[in-house]
Amino acid sequence: MDKAYDKSTAKAGDIVEALVKAKVTKVDEGINLAERNFPDKFKVKQAGEPECLRLVDGRGTEGGIYEAVLRAQGVVVKLGVRSVLRPVQKGDIRHLQQNVTLCGLSCESFDQILQNIAFIDRKLSREFVAKDWVSWEPNIYEEHRSFEVSNRLLTPSWQCKSSTSEPIPENVDPRGVLQGLVEKGEVKYLKDNEVKFYHHKDGKYRKAGPTHFREGDIVEVQLSFCVIPTREKKHRMKIALRSIALEDDSQTQAADHKRMLERELDNKRKRSSSDAGESGRRKPTLIRQTGYGDEEEEEDIQEASSQLNDMDLTG
Repeated sequence: MDKAYDKSTAKAGDIVEALVKAKVTKVDEGINLAERNFPDKFKVKQAGEPECLRLVDGRGTEGGIYEAVLRAQGVVVKLGVRSVLRPVQKGDIRHLQQNVTLCGLSCESFDQILQNIAFIDRKLSREFVAKDWVSWEPNIYEEHRSFEVSNRLLTPSWQCKSSTSEPIPENVDPRGVLQGLVEKGEVKYLKDNEVKFYHHKDGKYRKAGPTHFREGDIVEVQLSFCVIPTREKKHRMKIALRSIALEDDSQTQAADHKRMLERELDNKRKRSSSDAGESGRRKPTLIRQTGYGDEEEEEDIQEASSQLNDMDLTG
């Protein structure tokens, strides 16, 4: 986002604050991270594929364990959701991911989201010795706190030997780049890699694609929590992106319109400056004078010549 985006409007709560508060009341859509009385019903279980410690909601059936999928809202300040269009080098496969950074521009409800994420981090940390845990901290966008949520596009095969690769959505892999990597056998596309995209409008969630979103959009994400190892042989919490839904793009559209007007004004200034410069540097008209000052018209010369021929000059 640049200076064309009106951050003050979003910060005032006209959109973000109102959206978060409205979402908290919709219990049928799941638990919102902005809830003040955040439920402590969650447990930490070894589950999933690839298998790791995950936050689960306590329900259990013969078919498995329910992963805790929570909701959060905010302004997109960094966007990394995309379709894969170009070939990928082997060394870059592990860096392929969908990610988004959300910020509340310091609105009160977003601060509650951050507090509850920190609460989950402490809960997960209790599974390890204190020195082996890397505590979660929010990111900073300008002077505001934010957080990143992400999901890798592919999983190394050695981490999921018993799993079968799933079909890759066409809107993520339109040219078959990821499928080509899967067919080589070193990676797989699992349900755990899936990110869903929506546009929430008129009370309905319509399917969308990765290209549907822009920085500055106000969105809702569904996310889950798990534990991953670090290179230093410690552990930390990962916030996994499960879905993203566009809720409001009015601020983004307003910023686009403002940029357009600024470009038009800038172009007018450049044209005006160019015209003034051309006027100041205009070359003088070249004037060429030839002939003689006392010359007569051609008809007069012909008449004089005729008279001269009629004269008798022998005399």
